[in-house]
Amino acid sequence: MAQPNKDPLEDVLKHGETLPSWKAVFARLTASPAVVHTELLFTVLSEYLLSPTYLKALSRPHAPFIPPSATSKQDFESRTAAIHFDSAEQPGSLPSLKNLKEDALQLSVSLKIEELTALRIVILEYQARETVALLRASTSHTADQAGGLFRSDNATRNSGQNETPEEKKEKVLQRRIAIYLQERRYVIKCATYLVRASFAKRNTWKPVGRRLVSELKTGENDALKEIIKAIRSRVVENDAGAPQLIEDKILEGSAEGREALFQWDKQVLLETIHLLQLLFILCYRPMEVTGTVAASWFKLMDDTAFFQQDKPPPSQQIPDIENLRSYLQPLCSILSLTILCLDKVDEFMLTSITKEISVPPTGGVVLLDNDFFLKSSNALIEITHVLTMHARNPVASLAVFGWSLILRRIGEFLLVFNINIQDLDSPTPTPSQFATPTKRRRTGHFVADLYVSTMSEIFSRSPQGKTTAAYLAKTAIDCCNIFQVIVNLVALGAIEGKGGITWSITIEEDGKKMKAVLATLVRKSTEIVKFSQGILSSALILNEVAVDEAWEISHSTQEILSLDEEEGASPANSMSEIVDNWWSDTEALHNVLIPARARFPYEPMPFLKVTRSLGTDVLHTLKLLSTMETYTQVLPVGFTGYEILESRAGIENGNGSATGSVDESDTPLIELVEELTLFAPRLGTGYQTGGDIGGGGITLSPGTRGRVISDTRAAPPVVMWDHRYSALTFFGRVLECALVGSAGGGSKQALSRRGAAIADELGNKEAVGEIIGIYTAMILASSLTLNGTPVHRAELIEGLVRESSHALAQNRDFIGMILDLLEDELMRSSGGSTTEYSTEFITIGLHFVDALMPVLPNRVWPYLARSSLLQRGNIEGTLMRVTNQVEVVKGEYIFTCTALRLFEDLVEDGIKGAVAKSGLPGNSALVSIKRAGPGAGVSATVQKEILESWTHWGVDLFESYRGWKYTNGAERMEIGRRVANILRRILEVVYGVDDSPDSHNKVIGILASSAEHIVKVFLSDSSNALPLQPIIGAIQDGVATPESSLFTKPLEGWFAQVAGTMKFAATLVRVRALPPSQLENELYKISSSIAKIYAVHERFRLPAVDLLEAIVVVSGSNQASPEPPSLLGHLGTECANAFTQMLVGLDSPTHDLQLETAIFNFIAAVVSNKQQGLSILLLRGETLMGRFGGKDNTTIPADGKKPRSILTVALDALSKPELINIQPEHALSMLEAVALSQNYWSLAIEDLGQHPKFIPGLIKYIETFTEEFQPQDSKEVLTTKANKVAAVAYIAQIIAMFIHTKRASSSRHEPGFISQLLDPKTLKYYFNHGVRITNYRRSLHGQLEKNFGIKWPGLGLMKLKKTKLKKKVYGPGYLYDLELAGQLLGFDKFWEVNGARRTRTNSNGDSKGYKEEVELANINLSLIDSQVVCNIPYNMRHRKRGERDCKLMGIALQVLMRAWRLLALELCPLALQNADLSKSLIGVVESCLTANTEVGQLPPAITKVIHTERAEFAFIIMRKLSQRPIKLDTGPLYQGVLKNVWKAILYEKTDFRKALSTGEGIAYFRSLLRIAYMALVAQQSRTEAVPVAICYIILDMLDLIVAQGFKDLAQAAQSNPETTNPEDIALITGILQTSLRLKGIEVIHSGLGMHIGEQCTIRAATTLYSWAEQIGVSQNGYDDPVYGELAVLFLLELSYVPLLAEQLAVERILGLLVTSSLSHTISNLMTSGLNNPVHFPRLHNIWARGLLPILVNLLSAIGPRIGPDVVQFLSFFGRQIEGLVESWHQQGNAITLPGVRETSTLVGILEILRSWGVSIPSPKTKALGNGEDIEMGNSIGPTGGISGHLHSVFGESNAITVDGIRFDKGTVLEGVEYLLNHKNYLASLVVPTTLEEEEENSAVEELKEKGDVSKLVEKVIKEMDVLRKLLTVVIGEAEKR
Repeated sequence: MAQPNKDPLEDVLKHGETLPSWKAVFARLTASPAVVHTELLFTVLSEYLLSPTYLKALSRPHAPFIPPSATSKQDFESRTAAIHFDSAEQPGSLPSLKNLKEDALQLSVSLKIEELTALRIVILEYQARETVALLRASTSHTADQAGGLFRSDNATRNSGQNETPEEKKEKVLQRRIAIYLQERRYVIKCATYLVRASFAKRNTWKPVGRRLVSELKTGENDALKEIIKAIRSRVVENDAGAPQLIEDKILEGSAEGREALFQWDKQVLLETIHLLQLLFILCYRPMEVTGTVAASWFKLMDDTAFFQQDKPPPSQQIPDIENLRSYLQPLCSILSLTILCLDKVDEFMLTSITKEISVPPTGGVVLLDNDFFLKSSNALIEITHVLTMHARNPVASLAVFGWSLILRRIGEFLLVFNINIQDLDSPTPTPSQFATPTKRRRTGHFVADLYVSTMSEIFSRSPQGKTTAAYLAKTAIDCCNIFQVIVNLVALGAIEGKGGITWSITIEEDGKKMKAVLATLVRKSTEIVKFSQGILSSALILNEVAVDEAWEISHSTQEILSLDEEEGASPANSMSEIVDNWWSDTEALHNVLIPARARFPYEPMPFLKVTRSLGTDVLHTLKLLSTMETYTQVLPVGFTGYEILESRAGIENGNGSATGSVDESDTPLIELVEELTLFAPRLGTGYQTGGDIGGGGITLSPGTRGRVISDTRAAPPVVMWDHRYSALTFFGRVLECALVGSAGGGSKQALSRRGAAIADELGNKEAVGEIIGIYTAMILASSLTLNGTPVHRAELIEGLVRESSHALAQNRDFIGMILDLLEDELMRSSGGSTTEYSTEFITIGLHFVDALMPVLPNRVWPYLARSSLLQRGNIEGTLMRVTNQVEVVKGEYIFTCTALRLFEDLVEDGIKGAVAKSGLPGNSALVSIKRAGPGAGVSATVQKEILESWTHWGVDLFESYRGWKYTNGAERMEIGRRVANILRRILEVVYGVDDSPDSHNKVIGILASSAEHIVKVFLSDSSNALPLQPIIGAIQDGVATPESSLFTKPLEGWFAQVAGTMKFAATLVRVRALPPSQLENELYKISSSIAKIYAVHERFRLPAVDLLEAIVVVSGSNQASPEPPSLLGHLGTECANAFTQMLVGLDSPTHDLQLETAIFNFIAAVVSNKQQGLSILLLRGETLMGRFGGKDNTTIPADGKKPRSILTVALDALSKPELINIQPEHALSMLEAVALSQNYWSLAIEDLGQHPKFIPGLIKYIETFTEEFQPQDSKEVLTTKANKVAAVAYIAQIIAMFIHTKRASSSRHEPGFISQLLDPKTLKYYFNHGVRITNYRRSLHGQLEKNFGIKWPGLGLMKLKKTKLKKKVYGPGYLYDLELAGQLLGFDKFWEVNGARRTRTNSNGDSKGYKEEVELANINLSLIDSQVVCNIPYNMRHRKRGERDCKLMGIALQVLMRAWRLLALELCPLALQNADLSKSLIGVVESCLTANTEVGQLPPAITKVIHTERAEFAFIIMRKLSQRPIKLDTGPLYQGVLKNVWKAILYEKTDFRKALSTGEGIAYFRSLLRIAYMALVAQQSRTEAVPVAICYIILDMLDLIVAQGFKDLAQAAQSNPETTNPEDIALITGILQTSLRLKGIEVIHSGLGMHIGEQCTIRAATTLYSWAEQIGVSQNGYDDPVYGELAVLFLLELSYVPLLAEQLAVERILGLLVTSSLSHTISNLMTSGLNNPVHFPRLHNIWARGLLPILVNLLSAIGPRIGPDVVQFLSFFGRQIEGLVESWHQQGNAITLPGVRETSTLVGILEILRSWGVSIPSPKTKALGNGEDIEMGNSIGPTGGISGHLHSVFGESNAITVDGIRFDKGTVLEGVEYLLNHKNYLASLVVPTTLEEEEENSAVEELKEKGDVSKLVEKVIKEMDVLRKLLTVVIGEAEKR
């Protein structure tokens, strides 16, 4: 289980662990196991507790710290020798080992403790400095108010300013002394708890407790005796081992000395109290009380007079001290009784009788002082002597009375051996009397002979002699009023006074066990005390614990409460062992219950009270009430219908009041001769004789016999009839009569005089309340303790209802009667003054309603619907009235607390009934009980209104409860805790599942209005902070939490209230919708208090961190606000520094994984949500401005080292790869924090490569990582694997960011790291699994959702999907809320176990239910989530693409594929120098594409997301690899990519064309097209022709992508231009262009032409061109005809292929283009001279880059045949040609690169046409063969045609003629040459027309100064030089001609 030889000091000094204090250990031991008891915490803490040092202290808690000695000094020097420690291992938070040793030696002398213990105290003080600094932060201006030597660190406020070194040293010493004294107390508390755990039925620490008990039993000294001795030293001898320093202070007599005396007295009293508590629990169960122990204890009691020391004068009394002294007497009183072991006496006597114990051979009686004390003569004599001497002492009365019972048992024991104790002689004792008895009888039985000799000795010493036992009993009863003492002990409530909380058995941790001891005494007392009020009262108040436990269990977690349940207890029918013992004690029942029953209903209250107190044992109580044997009554006046069978003159002591059982021998017996009516039937009903109860009448038949138990002379007499009847039926009739009486009293005419008398006697509030209490106890216990199925419980309740309602009117039952009585009382309380009103009856009624809720909710909801409890319109409900007007005035809130329990049950039932609710109100017939389910009885609308009314009351209560007065502070804590938990529960079930915006249609829609009201009140955006004061006040209460080892149980309520309120606040913050609420602002204001509460107590740490995380995340997600509030600014520098250092310590050494995970989640939230200052502080351990901003130096490391950061802690932990295997969930949180820190704060944090083990550790882990999912994997294994895969994803992200940071900072990569990273084995897992999604169980999810819909139509599986309000953790509860589903569907047996048609079984062979299938679905989704990404808030500066929202899964985690993507991108630059890595990355591209073509099991919604992610991943890698290609033939390398991308497109051909047509899913296919384009580009690098097979693949691609795809895009652009992206057309054009330029591609030209023709692609392009103006993209108010340019460029690419050019001509392409409106626009702009690259670059590009090159390609491919059409086409754009010539002729015009190229193209075209001698058509002709008439010269001039226009401009002499087209090339040449000769002038005229040209033309002025020109000017000059050469050649050829 644990390492037995663990050395905590070595862990601290060598490994930097935190040394656990005994206070911290106690906090962990007593914490809720459901919250923090993880396996790791148990293992670690067990190792500490079982280590020799700690176990030694626990085994001697009375003196855990021994004085120093030579041996201890030698041990100290040996264990702290420098040879054992490396200086590099010294943790930075502690000073050097040398300084620690010096401090320890000084402290050892001062405190008189051994050196190692002193060293431990010194280390604890250093560790506590962070806590002290945090609690002092931001209040440094406040003076220290506590003063004295023992100031509490929680209250200390001292900045440390102006302190001398001596003063600082004194403060340190004070803290160390305080820690020392605290440790002394808490070691006792820890021992007490572990002893208690040792015999608990279920307790986490039971093994440790058993080991401790074993040590206590087998130790060298008697542990009990040593503890008693320690108590004596503190109380009697005043030698508690005060430290020398304290003694010196006390002797000074100064003010500080008096303070020291006070604190030391307080310490001694606290230790004494704790030792008494420990002694009690040891004697109660695990340890045997020996004779020595018993004698020692009672000797101590004799010396201290049972702690009744003389008190000092009132003027010298100190409240704190006197209050602590008041604890001693009740504890020693109960402990004295416990030591007598009353519960073991009978067993001992029986064993002694049945087991033969022979007299020893010596013939004498030996003294067995070390055996059970009843075998010790000395013990028997000492006990008798002490108790006889103090018999009249009330404190000793319990032991006195108990000892009298034991003496009586001894006498009975001797009677077995025919020895009468009264016959024993009482000689004068002699020393030899035990060895040689002379006059006594010898029995041969050791124990009997021992008692014979001992009792004689006792008689000789006791003044009472043989009547000692009787004397003790009589004195305890008569003088001390023993039963009243018991009542006072149990009933005494804890009151808060000046000295603290007064003693009460309710605040004792072992209070229930103490009550059990008292209950045993009361039960045993019935043997000698007849039935009386005293014994009745004490029995009742002790048995009340059973009902209290039942209520506690019904509103708490069974697992937590059962921790205190004792081992070995027999299976109980009730909720309490006390009650079980009563029912099993026949004699006690005969002496108490039977007499009470015999007087019923003549004296009803005793029987009712006893029955109620025992009512939690349902079966026994039902049997008792169903078979009543007697009926006692006062005979009606004048009734003579009986005869006396036996008589006597009179009855002694017959005054009509019974004090015990009836002595039948002394009472007359009578017999009825006439029928006697006990209860008359209801008015108008008849009845029959013989006890018929059909009409409500109860009668006695003639012949019934009875006894007169009163004086026969009294009139009328009291008779006890021998009559068997059911008290339940009788109770029902009483309730009916009480209801009739409460209605006005007139209805009593329906009753006989005797019936009315019974109604008066039992119909009062007290009696009716007791009857209701009986029903409440039975119903409540039946819902909690019966081991049967719910059907058995229903049958039991049904029988109870049937029998109780048998005498009631038709369709009435006792439940309705009680509810009506409650309503009548509520109505009465609402009228008149309520200041004097008692809430007792309505509280009892509410208890009944609450108990009824789990079993019959269909009776509760209808009642509440009509009850005056709730507000109705403007009428105030009784709830608020009673609370405000009655309880607030009294300061007692029993009614309010009861109502809150009911409110809690109503909410839970509303949740449970959301699916199971039957809907309409039903009949209250008894047959409906078995079918009664949660929420049944009212409609959903009514149920919603009821819950909303309760919520309004709860919210009002929460807003005001802190301002009320309280007589019991525990009620304040309970109200705050319960309301906060209920309101939080409502928010979680409404907003925690189903992210539908309409909360009323959710599965828990009945609570929607309630949740909205909570949000409205607490999340208002107004500046009113009053509703938030309870939250703020509770947090401030947490900061002021008192430190006490005594009031641990009251502090539990304090802890629960503060923690519950913080959880409620965190839930509110997460629920908040924008804009920010006032709550968030207020929480930021008190953020320093939230940080401080983290240091106050371990129980507050988790909720505090969670609350801080919530406000950081929510405020950081507010997009409306650029910057959230600064948490660092609100915390303050000092507080933030101290808080950060506390977080650095995590939860060392116990390592609560839940808390540590929450801390790293908080770190992740801070660094990713714009909290700049705090992020740097957390990640560096200091701010950028300096190390510490505070004035107090308590957080500065002693050696001046830089403080550790939380990042360093995470890196150290993650450097051990085994951590991820052992604690994957915890490692995941650390990896996330590190990854986010790198992402957001890479410049602020230190280089991760500087950590010697971190990056190598991660590399080592991923090298060996292999996780294969097997079908036989269990749920736990699958959960672990999901966490590991996610961890590997974070590792990939961390490595990626590390590489990126290195490159960004221009720092060189470590060669070793790079070589290791590029090793094929290192990243093997990522390459093989990084992009593949496996193990999705589609059938499981599909069938589960389908079956859910069939089984529960109103509950879809998606309605259980968690929202952001609930954290998702990999495992069975990952996505679907399993806990909520269990509550909703728990009513259906198929949730847990499947029906006959569903026969699947789990590994245990059990039939699977829906619950297990949901668990499997959650686990499977965890696996998928760890591999896939849907919505990741990743924000790397150079990557923001690819974020998607997967609504099905709601994933928000960094997972494998996205992380691998990031890492692969960072590997790409490295691949440019590594051919093997390049091939591997290309293989990743192929894997992405291949995975997309595999048949997957994922749902379509997820599949599309995954495919898109993979495609984009592959594209980015392709793009990165193509930036600087390696010098090799990449065609074959990318050949596989080309094939796979084509398969991916073809795999989803239909979706591809649909995406092009509609835009749906186009992102995925756009990535595929980009990959295809780059793969084709890579084929251009081939040195040889592309293989024919690849060519035909390309042909198929061009068919689908170009021929069909372009047409689809063109049509989509026309029909839905808003969903079409022009870039897609450009991409397809690029694919076409790249394909047509490959070597050897000519083999597919014919096929491509065929596909183009079949798909009418050319016509689609021309149509797109013609529509370009109508569907233009709007830019700056101008519709950009971008589609016109795209269409022309597409046609241009086709025209490069001669075969396709022919096809273009056949399609009459030029005619189609020239007749479009876009061409007319271009022509019109030509007329105005605006169609140039400067004014309209798009239109000019269409003309110059599209239309003119098409003409060139057509002329080149077709030849002269196309010439006339070209001339016709040019004639239409004659104005453009004219403007071009004019621009060269006129100087000062802008020169553009497109304009120069345009001129060159035109010169070439015209020269070709001229050379061919193409003839020009007439001015009006059928132009271009398209059948349309074109007026060629209308817009040009009267001469008609372009030739006439050119002639008018240039003249005949300068023009060249091409069949009428004249172009003055000389003029153009002249202009070109002029500009080329004046380059500076030319440079000033150059104007850029594109962004690229603007970049090329940058820094023009600087270049001019240097005499250089820009790149753009160089290009223009180069193009103009080409133009000049072209014109020169043309002119030269003309001259030759």
